[in-house]
Amino acid sequence: MKNTLALFLLLILCKVSFAQSTAEYRIYSLEEARKVENKDLVLGLELRKRKLTQLPEEIYQYKYLKVLDISKNRLKSIPMEINLFTQLEELNIGKNRLPICPIVICSITTLKVLKLNYNPIENLPECIQYLKDLEYLDLFQTRVGSFPESLVELKNLKTMDVRGILYGPKFQEHWRLLMPQTFIDFDLPCNCLETN
Repeated sequence: MKNTLALFLLLILCKVSFAQSTAEYRIYSLEEARKVENKDLVLGLELRKRKLTQLPEEIYQYKYLKVLDISKNRLKSIPMEINLFTQLEELNIGKNRLPICPIVICSITTLKVLKLNYNPIENLPECIQYLKDLEYLDLFQTRVGSFPESLVELKNLKTMDVRGILYGPKFQEHWRLLMPQTFIDFDLPCNCLETN
């Protein structure tokens, strides 16, 4: 009972800290950002629900972005240029149409929050190990059937949300033992997906 309560409190604290991280920066819409004279002052940019199939080139002028939200679009890929954001801490590409996790994300080593939820992604790349500062990984309602062994290298990962994916009890136990510092938010186990 005490362990369950402790995990619940840890989850709440993690969610509060992630909510606070984006609150530090003003999040501009693209229209608002265009009106800012000094583009270096734009630290947060939000392009949600725009039916985008590709990212507009003009976003790369905001080179000091800390937060980029391009969720709820129709993106099937993420361009290599996204690694130009060398100070990016939070990237939300949830609710798009990404069939694979973009490898370019592995080069954004400043990331603390990565949201890939609601994409038909089936695998995570081994290079995810380079996201050493990552604290929160959202894979909710993806199709990720297994995790790369390199995931254990993410020592700062506090929370990983994998709800909406059916994993068996052995799989869940295996990963909880491998990553004791991480709260892995699984659904109740089933008799499926027992691979490591």
